[in-house]
Amino acid sequence: MRGKIERSLRTALDARDDAMKRAGITPFHPFDTARKPEELSSYENHRFMMDWWTADWGDPALDAGHFTHRRLAGEQLLGMNTDGHYPRTSNFMEHGTLAGRIREDDYRPFLLALYGNLCYAMDSGSRYAPEDALLPGNFPGEGSHYAWSAVINSTLQPAMALRWLLCWEEHDRPGVAPAVHLQKAAPKHWFARGQRIAVERCPTRFGELGWVTEPSGNGWRVSVELPAPFAADLVVHVHRPDGKALTRSSGGTVRGSAVVLRAAELSGTRRLVLDVA
Repeated sequence: MRGKIERSLRTALDARDDAMKRAGITPFHPFDTARKPEELSSYENHRFMMDWWTADWGDPALDAGHFTHRRLAGEQLLGMNTDGHYPRTSNFMEHGTLAGRIREDDYRPFLLALYGNLCYAMDSGSRYAPEDALLPGNFPGEGSHYAWSAVINSTLQPAMALRWLLCWEEHDRPGVAPAVHLQKAAPKHWFARGQRIAVERCPTRFGELGWVTEPSGNGWRVSVELPAPFAADLVVHVHRPDGKALTRSSGGTVRGSAVVLRAAELSGTRRLVLDVA
């Protein structure tokens, strides 16, 4: 089934006209192959892209094409798409944006979108998240009546995104062990001296995790409690306040601002302590 879907998507990408290919934008549905790059909207309500994102089955070319579309269209505020004569953001679309951004190596666009969502797409008193939110702020009943309708993923996505910030499960790795990312989008100032990140009983598809990250010596100590067995790679992210890459770790392999531990390395391990700098 996956192979058939991928072939269908490749057919749609190959059918793009030259203008779309040169601009680097991608279709939102199978017949969206002749779009003019100078006639774009930041808001795109197409299930084709939203389903792709929220299923956590991402294609880098499609992700990049969509965010290129958003950038060319402009009309964005704090990482959120806007639309309409009166500025608004469609909150249920932001779920897809967050799902696409968390897969990127650079965590900062995800943080920006989450910040914008928390500030502008939720009622500050009740935390109610409507389908659409007028910018810079509005109240229930203002504007179109349907804008304030309840949409499940609009209401749940802030909590989901905060969970992704701390613990994100990377599923889409055919032929490769899945991976669990810890602190993938945690802000740099969370790793400053005097700060401490502590998570207990975090549910994943591989069992419950718990961990503590805190400064230690000239670096950080990360203590992780693992379930048995734990059949996934573990990727521990530490964003140094100075923005530099990590240089060493007492275990695993350093890759930029993260330490990667393969599932085979973790076999039988219940408690892991990493010293990184």
